[in-house]
Amino acid sequence: CPSSNEIVTKEPQAVPVINISIGSLEMKCKNNVNGCTWKGKCKDYKSHLKNECTKEPIKCINEGCSIYVIKENMENHCKECLFRIVICELCKNKIKFTDLENHMIECGRTLVDCENGCGEKIERNKMESHKNECLCVEIDCPFSLYGCKDKFIKKDTEKRLQTDSYKHMILLGEKTTELEKRINFMMDILKNNNIHLNLKGNDGNSNKYINSSEHNLII
Repeated sequence: CPSSNEIVTKEPQAVPVINISIGSLEMKCKNNVNGCTWKGKCKDYKSHLKNECTKEPIKCINEGCSIYVIKENMENHCKECLFRIVICELCKNKIKFTDLENHMIECGRTLVDCENGCGEKIERNKMESHKNECLCVEIDCPFSLYGCKDKFIKKDTEKRLQTDSYKHMILLGEKTTELEKRINFMMDILKNNNIHLNLKGNDGNSNKYINSSEHNLII
């Protein structure tokens, strides 16, 4: 009610003469308790609340926030609102302030310690490529093809090749012996099958041919 400030649940159906009389009544803004000094006619009250009154409580404009704030304080509230939108300084994506902490844990541009322990700070989304280049990544010994089962970090490769050179020479010798045995075994098979080897092909090149009565194969 404009006069008593009591809440009326149903708008009365007044006759035009009564409406005119009510519209001419002088009244204060309901927000005078918040400091609004407006006084005016009842017919101008709705326009005042909508367009003029800076003491009117309104719902925060940020999605997810249910707080009502006096209109003139909305700008300051939005600067501190937990649901305000902020820009991640690293990836430049827009994030709700309430989600920022979790975002920083997952953000691909966040600097994290190298998983290999080399001491470098790496962007999270570049960690996999860094691990392949990192000097502290664990690698197989270059002589693993010859039977060495050692593993060590990449930066120690030269040192390990020097200290393990004797062991590697033994492995090379064993592989060479194994290869010679396989060659001799194949040669025996060729002899037993009466197959003749020519060191040069028909064109005089140094290709090796296996000549038999049925076929001519390059080896």
